[in-house]
Amino acid sequence: MIVSNMLLTFVLTNLALNVTPGPAVIQVTSHAFTQGWQRAQLSVLGILCGNALYCLLSAVGLGALLMAWPHVYQILRYAGALYLVWLALKRLWQSSRGSALKIARKEVYSLSSLFRESFLLQLSNPKSLLFFCALLPVFIGVSDGQGGIAILLLGLLAIALEYPVLLGYTLVSSTLAKRINQGNDRGRRVIDVICAFLLLSSASLVLFA
Repeated sequence: MIVSNMLLTFVLTNLALNVTPGPAVIQVTSHAFTQGWQRAQLSVLGILCGNALYCLLSAVGLGALLMAWPHVYQILRYAGALYLVWLALKRLWQSSRGSALKIARKEVYSLSSLFRESFLLQLSNPKSLLFFCALLPVFIGVSDGQGGIAILLLGLLAIALEYPVLLGYTLVSSTLAKRINQGNDRGRRVIDVICAFLLLSSASLVLFA
């Protein structure tokens, strides 16, 4: 009974965190706006792989060691914010290029770059670090790197629960982009500006959350 209540609490907490817009949601939304929901699944995969890495670090005890170094956490936090700002500025620069970007866009956003950008973003996302390295051990009542298997299983459940949420965001964003775009350059520029604003908003969340 206690285990069932703990699991239900974990699932509800995880869903609440996933639905709440953060750097990961804004990143996949941004990619879905410009690349469509299908190609954005590579972005989603990058986010989930970043989570899987933190989950593995937590399971083997390195997560607790990382959390014990607040300076490392701050470095990751500021690096993540700067990365988001850089992505936003790049989006605005691309928008300023106008119709010339229409030809180059597919080269800029290759499948590998979609995955890589999101993977690096999630590694610098303090929300992911705190969840997998600090919150997971609390749910199973362990510390100091103990309970590795339980942490790993709970982390995999969290990753599985996050995918349909991110998928939903990409579907909604792709549909909205089609209505805004309508096949013209002005629509593309509007989308780029919106994405840049979302990324800058995400950077502020990373810095001041």
